[in-house]
Amino acid sequence: MDVGLPCVPLSDRYNAPYGTSEFHGAMMKGVVQNRNVASVIAATRNAMTLAGGTGSFWPTPEWHRQCASGIRPDEMQECSKAMLAGHAWTMRELGMVSKRPIIAIDKHLIPRHNKKWGPDLVRSKYKSGTSVFETYITAQCVNDKCRLVLASMSMGAFSFMPKFVRKIVQFCRDVGVKPRLILLDREFYSTDVMRELDSLGVQYLIPCINRDTVVEALRDYASGRCKAVARMTMSNSDRKEVSYYAVVADRKKRKSSKSNAPEDRFIAFATNARWVDVVKYGKRWGIETGYRMIEHMRAKTSSQSSAVRALYFWYSLLVFNLWVIANAMLGRGTGWDGKPIMSQNTLGEIILSEISESRPKRKPPP
Repeated sequence: MDVGLPCVPLSDRYNAPYGTSEFHGAMMKGVVQNRNVASVIAATRNAMTLAGGTGSFWPTPEWHRQCASGIRPDEMQECSKAMLAGHAWTMRELGMVSKRPIIAIDKHLIPRHNKKWGPDLVRSKYKSGTSVFETYITAQCVNDKCRLVLASMSMGAFSFMPKFVRKIVQFCRDVGVKPRLILLDREFYSTDVMRELDSLGVQYLIPCINRDTVVEALRDYASGRCKAVARMTMSNSDRKEVSYYAVVADRKKRKSSKSNAPEDRFIAFATNARWVDVVKYGKRWGIETGYRMIEHMRAKTSSQSSAVRALYFWYSLLVFNLWVIANAMLGRGTGWDGKPIMSQNTLGEIILSEISESRPKRKPPP
């Protein structure tokens, strides 16, 4: 299987000091060790020298950083699209994902402690010691046997959310996946986003924010004056409107066990489908689990370049998808229930064993 390593414009000529194998090897080693790539390279060079060899067989941190900076963002985006398309095709061949799966779209926030707020960063709720984050909007399949990442794009402070939702859906279609239902978090509950999804012709399910009209609908439902499904309309500041169905369900985790208010007992979901089982929304937590697993194996860098940091993040997505595919291969034809058979640490050990720390022999031209 072609794992789909990002394309890097490096020379593999016989007289080149280092090539693509050294670049990918250093990056993959940083991912599986969950460390700063420059530190991994320096530690490897020192270990080779102490073992009686020469550290010059392993690239320098400066060389690696310079190569990463030389990749254009548009090339990076196309490489990531090809990589994710290959992963989706492999999972379809294994019978683990359909052409119209249920997917979840959300934002992956990576804390930034070494830089103040800028146009390439996003301010969000304070956590992990900062309120400044680099942000990626991602789409992930949330079927029980397939937690594959299907699309990923970096976002900035002034990114228009509906535009990126359209791009991420189109990204999924480009890799051969047409979503049957899209699950989104409450922050996507807006007129512009829902209008965009309507124009794309895809079904969505989003928890409603308890605004006045939603609270009124919940109270009407609690008193028996309306059914569990109601037609509602919402408008934005430009007076553009969107119509949707509000589906009321029992709230599993109540805000307060003592409160008997309808907005604490029930929750409303917005959808453009005439009927949808809101229990399916529970699958969205699969993307939250995926984020935690990605953070267990993520290459670090001190570079301030958003393009370089995006490249490092896409390597983390690569390793996560390889872990998903490896488990699917191991569970194929065995009545697999979707629980991981191979741990991430085991996959990391396999990857490390395949990384050569000696200089590859390149044949000169005849």
